[in-house]
Amino acid sequence: MVARLKLGELKDFGILVAWVAVYLTGAWWLTEWRCPRCGKIFANRLWTQRCISCGLSKDEVAARARLKS
Repeated sequence: MVARLKLGELKDFGILVAWVAVYLTGAWWLTEWRCPRCGKIFANRLWTQRCISCGLSKDEVAARARLKS
């Protein structure tokens, strides 16, 4: 498949690969951030609303961040 691509198409393919890498890195970062209360991984899914270790909710995290500002 890559051997048949013309020079312009190869650049387009490179841009596509770069965007996929950025997307996957962002998704990983969103699911692996640490809980501010206990320091463990907050959740292993994007739709989780509470820390799986200590029960801190996402709303409490936002409220604490506003208080620090």
